[in-house]
Parts: sequence; C-alpha cells; structure tokens
Amino acid sequence: MPSYTENALTAAINAVNTGTPLRRAAHDYGIPETTLRYRRAGRQSRIDAHISEQNLSSIQESRLVEWIHIQDAFGLGPTHA
Repeated sequence: MPSYTENALTAAINAVNTGTPLRRAAHDYGIPETTLRYRRAGRQSRIDAHISEQNLSSIQESRLVEWIHIQDAFGLGPTHA
C-alpha cells in the first residue's frame, strides 16, 4: 500500500510541470521516482486502471457499506444472502 496520497502525487506532478526536477519533487513529496515519472507520462492509477474489473459499481459499494452500518447499529450481522 502506498504511503502517499493522490493529492500529493498531483502536487508533485504540478511541481515538476512548473520546473522542479523530477527527482527532487519525488523526494519532497515522498513518492517513488518511477511512479511520478509514469503518472506524469499518463499512466493511470492502479484503482482507475482496474475499475472495469470490479464486481460492484462505486454507488453499489457505498450503498452496501451503508446497509452494513445500519445492520450493525441494530446489532445484526450481515448475512451472506
């Protein structure tokens, strides 16, 4: 799991685009140099690249999480069905 956020990566890309050397921006924002280089060249994030392979859409997933929280509030565990 990466220790940086998408916001940090975006900020690092912006820094490189405004003249900061790539190696320096990678160090300053705590991002691997290769990751910064690839993302700057247009490669997608791992999550975005595999979104078509997901079984649930993001809306379905958020509704399922909401339902699980409601069941938990009632003291009920979610069932497999």
